[in-house]
Amino acid sequence: MNLPGRIASICYLLFACALPAMAQKAIVLRTNGKQITADSITADAQGNLTYKDGSVMQKIRRSDYRWARIPKPKEIAAVEQLIRSNKFPEAAAQARALYDQFKFLGYDVNLIYLETMCLVRAGKDAEALPRLELLNDTKVADLDQQKISQFFECRKLQADLYIKGKQFDNASKILTELLAAQDDNLVAFALNAQGEILYTQNKKRDATLMFLRTVLLFPKENKERPRALVRVANTLKEMSDNRSAIFIEMLQKDYPGSSFIQELK
Repeated sequence: MNLPGRIASICYLLFACALPAMAQKAIVLRTNGKQITADSITADAQGNLTYKDGSVMQKIRRSDYRWARIPKPKEIAAVEQLIRSNKFPEAAAQARALYDQFKFLGYDVNLIYLETMCLVRAGKDAEALPRLELLNDTKVADLDQQKISQFFECRKLQADLYIKGKQFDNASKILTELLAAQDDNLVAFALNAQGEILYTQNKKRDATLMFLRTVLLFPKENKERPRALVRVANTLKEMSDNRSAIFIEMLQKDYPGSSFIQELK
C-alpha cells in the first residue's frame, strides 16, 4: 500500500477539511433522542457526565446518553499546531496524554486519529495499531456526525497497516465493513485493498481483476480510481501483459498531472 500517500491525504483532511468549530455551547445527545445544550460538561473516568447550564447543574449516567461534545479544547488545538510544525512524535505523545481526559467529551476518535497519523509519520506503525484497535467496537450509528469522516480514515489506516504487516484476516474484517458502507469512496478503497492482499500473496492476475473492479465500477471522480488504474497498469506490466498500455493511457487521459502518473513503472 502507498502509506505515505494515505497519510498525506489524512493530513489534508485534518487541515483542509478540519472539524467545524462548535458554537460556545456544549451538546449532549441523550439515548431518548433529546439534545441538551450546556455551558460546560465534564466527565468522570466511567463516562458519567456533569453539565452546567446557567445556574443549573445536572448529572447524566453513561447509559443515558449516546454522545457528548464540547467546543474544541485548547489542548487539542495545540496538538494540531505541533502537527503543522511537523513535530510528529511530540504531537502523538500529547494526543495520547489527552485521550482519557476528552474521550467522553467528543474527541475519542479525533485523538486516536491525530495520534496514529503522527505515529505512522514517525515510522512507528507497531505503536499505531493498538491505538486504532480501540475503535474496533465503535458503531457508526452511535457516532456524532462530526466524527464519522475521521473514524473511517482510522479504519482505512488500520486496514493498510494490517496489510503491510500481512495480517490479512484482520484486514479483511475491516474491508468487509467498508464494503457495506454507503460511500463509493470507501467501497472502492476496500476493493483496492483486497487487490493489495491478493498481490501480496503473489496472486497477481486475481489482484488485477480486483483493481479493475474499481476502475470499471466507479466514475472518474472517485478518489480511489486513479490508484486502481496505476495498480492495474503496473501489475499487468510485471506480468509482461501488453494490455498495461491501455491503462497507462487511461490514467494519463483521465487524470492529467496526477501524482499517480509518477508511480507508473
